[in-house]
Amino acid sequence: MMNNTLTIPKVSGWKLLLLILLGVIIGLIMLRGDILFWGILMGLVFFVLLVRNPELSLAILFNGTFIYFYLVYKMGFETSRLLTGGFFAFLAVSFLLGGILIAKRPQKFRPASIDLLFTCFFSLVFLSYIMFRTGSESAYRKITYAPLLVVAPYFGIRLLTSKEGIKKFFNYCVLVAAILVIPALYELFFNPVFAGSGRFSMYMFPERGNNPILFGITFAILLIILFVWGLEQRKLKFKYLILMVPAMFLLLRSGSRGAVISFLVAMLFYLLIIGRLKFKTKIYAAIVLVFLIVGAYKIIPEPIAGFYQYTFTPEARENPVSSVYKRITMWKEAINDFETNPILGVGIGNSVGGIGFPHNILLEVAAELGVFGLLIIISMFYLTIKKALAFIKKKEMPTLNTLMKLSLTLFIYSLTEAMFSGYITNQTRLFMSMGIIVSLVRLKQEKVSSQNRQVDA
Repeated sequence: MMNNTLTIPKVSGWKLLLLILLGVIIGLIMLRGDILFWGILMGLVFFVLLVRNPELSLAILFNGTFIYFYLVYKMGFETSRLLTGGFFAFLAVSFLLGGILIAKRPQKFRPASIDLLFTCFFSLVFLSYIMFRTGSESAYRKITYAPLLVVAPYFGIRLLTSKEGIKKFFNYCVLVAAILVIPALYELFFNPVFAGSGRFSMYMFPERGNNPILFGITFAILLIILFVWGLEQRKLKFKYLILMVPAMFLLLRSGSRGAVISFLVAMLFYLLIIGRLKFKTKIYAAIVLVFLIVGAYKIIPEPIAGFYQYTFTPEARENPVSSVYKRITMWKEAINDFETNPILGVGIGNSVGGIGFPHNILLEVAAELGVFGLLIIISMFYLTIKKALAFIKKKEMPTLNTLMKLSLTLFIYSLTEAMFSGYITNQTRLFMSMGIIVSLVRLKQEKVSSQNRQVDA
C-alpha cells in the first residue's frame, strides 16, 4: 500500500554523494573563483541528478524557478534571455530524457483527446506566427517561449505514468518552495536593498528589476498543496501549519493581487465543490484559512495593505496610472482586435497595438487566434474539468482520487491567475496541471483495464 503522507523524498546513497560533491564544487567556486569550469561541472552533476529524477526538474519548472533567479542574483549576475533560456532548456532536456527512460519501464505513453487538442492549439499558434508575421518583439518572444515553457513541460508531465511519480512531483513542489522561506525572510528583514520596499520578490536586478507575481505564485502553490493534502488526509499536521504561516505572510507580502485572488478562488473551489469533507471539517478548515490570511494581513506593511484595498476602489478603474485601469483598457483593445478579425485573429503577438499582452488568456486567444483558437482552448479547459470531476465523483482508488483533487485545484488556480496576466506561451503551470490530470485519467483507465484482464483470465 502506498504511503499517503506528504513528505520530502528520502535521499539515497548516490544522491547523498551527489549532494556532497555539489557542496565541494560550491566551496571550490567560492575559493578559486573559476566559475565557468566549476559551473559546467556542477551543471553536469545536476544533469545526472535531474535525469534520474525527472519529477524534480518538473517541480523546479512548476514551482521552483525562483531558486534560479535568486541564485543568479546572489552571485552578482544579471539575468539575460540567453542565460534564462539555457536554464529552461537544461530543465527540459533533463525531464524529457528522464521521463522517456521512466515511461519505457512501467507503461507506454498513449495520447488522449486533450493531448490532441493541445497539439492542435499550439500548431495553430506557430501557424498564426507564420501567417501574420510582423517582426514584432512580442510575437518573437511568444514563439520562442512556447517550446520550453509550455510544449516540453506539458509532454514532460505526461510522461509521469505512475502514481508514485506524480506524488513525488508534488513532494518536490513543496520542497523547492519550502527551501525559499528562510532566504526570503532573511532578504526581507536584513537586506537593506529591500528596506522600505513595496511589493517584494526576494531579488532586485539592476536592469530587469524584480518579479513579485512569480514570488507570490510560488507560495500560493505551496499553500494549496499543503492545504488540500492535509485535508484529504483528514488532518492538518503541525509541520504543515508551521510552514503555512510564513508561506501565507510571504504570499501577501509579495503584493501580487492575482496570486492572492487565484489562491482564494482555488481554495473555495476545493472546499465547496470537490472537497468531500464533513461540514464540521470544512468549517474548521475555513477558520484556519481565515486566521492565516487575517493574521498575515495584519502584519504586512501599510503601503502593501493599502495597495490591495486600492485595487477594489472606483478610482483604480478610472485613474490612467493605475494598473487596474491599464488592464481594463487592454481588455477593451483585445475585444476590438477580435472584432476586427474574428475568424483567424490578428496573429500571435499582434494584439493590443502590438504589445500582445491583454492580461487575460481568453481575450488573448480570441484576439490573436480568433474563433478557431478560442474554441480549441475552451474545449481543452472544458474536457479537463469534466474528466477530472468525473474521476473524483467515482471515489475509486483513494490515492489517485486525492492526487486528482490536488491537480484540479491547481488547474483552477492557474486558470484563474491566467485571467489576470501571462502570455499564452508562458502559462507553464496551467498546462502542466492540465497534463497531470490527463495522466491520472489515463493511469486509472490502464489500472481498470489491467484488473479486467486479470478477471477474464
